Amino acid sequence: MDATLGVNVKPDDSEKAIKEMIKKGAKKAALSDMVEPIETVSEKTNTIEKIEHESLKQAEERKKARLRTRGPYRKAHVET
Repeated sequence: MDATLGVNVKPDDSEKAIKEMIKKGAKKAALSDMVEPIETVSEKTNTIEKIEHESLKQAEERKKARLRTRGPYRKAHVET
């Protein structure tokens, strides 16, 4: 079994818990038993980072568009 770690309050608690779960119908499986490829944590992290980066990029572009001048407006000349 992959990716399991029990808490042993008393020695062998995790082994007893696994045996009890199997006795009650749980199936024992490993990553190699899976049919479809499993997306790893690093792949998910990269995907999330790409999405966040794109969102920030779009927000910056919208901000720049709001700050851009909209035409040939002239400032009034103020004499000092």
